[in-house]
Amino acid sequence: MNLFDKLIEKHNFFVATVSVLFGIILILLDDHVFSENQVKYQNILASLGISLIVSGVTIFLYRVIKKETDYKIDNLILANKIRSYGLVSIDEKFLISEKTVFGNYDVREDFINSKNVTLVFNDGKFFFTTIQNELNIRINKGPGYKTTIVILNNNNKLLMDMLSQKNGRPEGHYIEKINTLKKCDFVDWKNKANKSGSTLEIYFKNTYNSVAEILTDNYAMYSIFYNSAMKDQVHHFLFNKYGNGYQFVKKDIENLLSSKDLEAYDQDLMK
Repeated sequence: MNLFDKLIEKHNFFVATVSVLFGIILILLDDHVFSENQVKYQNILASLGISLIVSGVTIFLYRVIKKETDYKIDNLILANKIRSYGLVSIDEKFLISEKTVFGNYDVREDFINSKNVTLVFNDGKFFFTTIQNELNIRINKGPGYKTTIVILNNNNKLLMDMLSQKNGRPEGHYIEKINTLKKCDFVDWKNKANKSGSTLEIYFKNTYNSVAEILTDNYAMYSIFYNSAMKDQVHHFLFNKYGNGYQFVKKDIENLLSSKDLEAYDQDLMK
């Protein structure tokens, strides 16, 4: 940025105002100020006044145009960044539980009909309750459809105590929540998958999930957990498969599923 730009950036309104005012004053100087043999000086000052007015107006217009241009450039940069990540939505609700269309894809239908879907949560109880109907439809679709679920291991008491403390819940709260999933929902879903021929894999993780993730054939979603106990104010970021955001989530899930941090769900132990 050159000296002129810096001057305008810092004092643009003041400089423009002073220039216009001085310009008007110089133009308004009349014959009472100048003698007959000083008319040439009057003309010079009048010309200088006009120049100052033009300069003041130019400075003002320059700043207005520059501000508008900078705003458009910033928006363009942001739009390109959003496009490169494939971000299509930031929402406070799960878009899977209702008909939501982005481009050629209905997010709910995509969840139901994708060949592969992976779900990663801490306990996931709220999510599974919210999309219970969609998940049942998916599990009943039959061969060629695989659903993978990863939640925290409620046998890891230290992990459960940490989660309860973080979210302001009583001791044992998440142990019971996940036990309900194990003995009721997971058993029911496993039986339905075995009957329909679809694949359902369930794993338990021994370390805390910093985000929740959903990966389908066409979309990836991750949900951020705030540092305080703000369980009711989670934001969900949705990415299409054409952007970097989808690839980041996909790679993270691939790394997670290949790690040694997971324990497979054993239905026989739940009987």
